[in-house]
Parts: sequence; structure tokens; C-alpha cells
Amino acid sequence: FVAIGRHADHDLGSIDILVNNAAIFTVKPFEEIEEPEWDRVFAVNVKGVLFGCQAVSPFMRKRKAGRIINLSSQAGKTGGLLIGAHYSASKAAVMCMTKSFAAALASDNVTVNAIAPGVINTDFLKGVPGIENLYPRIPLGKKPGEASDVAKAVAFLASADAGYITGEILDVVSIAPATQAVALACDPTSGTLYTLGRDAHIAAFNKATMADGALLSLWPAIDADPSFV
Repeated sequence: FVAIGRHADHDLGSIDILVNNAAIFTVKPFEEIEEPEWDRVFAVNVKGVLFGCQAVSPFMRKRKAGRIINLSSQAGKTGGLLIGAHYSASKAAVMCMTKSFAAALASDNVTVNAIAPGVINTDFLKGVPGIENLYPRIPLGKKPGEASDVAKAVAFLASADAGYITGEILDVVSIAPATQAVALACDPTSGTLYTLGRDAHIAAFNKATMADGALLSLWPAIDADPSFV
């Protein structure tokens, strides 16, 4: 990274934009993840972002200008539904580092932002078993997004139009995670607790609980849409 940074600054004249896009993953239950595999995912997904930013920041600080865009994932917000916990944790780390680096570099007019894609139609998805089962539940078009959707978000954050945006996580998904009221109901006989979410939750809640009066409460909760990997 350091050598590339020096080469770009010396031979190309300046380093204007860095996009940290490298990532790896495996699909495995968290109980089966061994230390070498965890370390390898973090070495690429987290250390790669750290060392990439370290390599370009001196040149961007000196020029008082620069754009850094880190690729995270919706898995970093939701914990991932089908993908490994190590990948999800690494992408959460990318979000945290983005905000830390943005604060550190803001005084030198260097912006640092991240993009958190949802399901995107790339070769990356081929390693996620069962991913196609989620497509019918994606609100926009019942299909995954395209790489061009993410590329356009990168282009925006790298442009002058995003000059006053830093430390942000830009979702590229068909529908963003939202805090919604989720009904919690309890069967008074069995003591079973039910969570009923999304558009039908009110009707389901009334049917399941109002008749026997076993109303507990309404809680705000994150509705983790299964279209987020």
C-alpha cells in the first residue's frame, strides 16, 4: 500500500480518490469458524481498509483534498442472514473505521464515507447458498441490484457534489432497514412469546392476542428484512 501510494503521488501527480473494495468471505456457522479463518477475513476486509487509508492520508492531507470510499455491507448492520459472522463483523468494523477516519481527516478537507450494499448481482453471491430464495422478497423488482448501482454511489461520493458529506454510511438496497413497531404477544397457556412484524403485524396481533387479553406491549425493534445479506 505504501509503495503504491508513493508511486501514484510521484508518477501520476496526486492521489485524489481511494476506493477500498477488496473483501472475502465464507459461509459457515459461527460455531465452526476457526481462528485462522477469522483472522484471514479480518486481514483482508479490515486491515486492508486500515492500511489503504494510512497509505493515502498523508498525500491527501498535504493537498488538503481527497475522497475515501470504503465498501461495507448490509451484513455489518444486520449481522448477516446467510453469510458468516466473521464477514458481518468485519463489515461492521469498516463502518466504525469510516466514521473514525472521517473525524480525523475532516480538518484537511478529506472526506471518508462508506457504502453498504444489500443483495447485488455479482460473482460474490455465487458462494452464498440459498440466496436466490430471497429474491422474491426484495421490494424493488424482486431481484438483486446490479454492480452499476453501487458504482454510481461510489461516483457520487467521489464527486464535488458530495463535498460536504463525510462519515456517512450510504445504503444501496431496495429498502432501508427501519425502526418499526413490532407486536409482542404471549400465549397465556404456554407462555410462548410471539413477535409479529411488517405490514400485517397489527391484524395478526389483534387476532392472536386481543381475544384472550394477553396483550404485552408494543416495542420498537429493527425489522431485519431478509433481502439484506
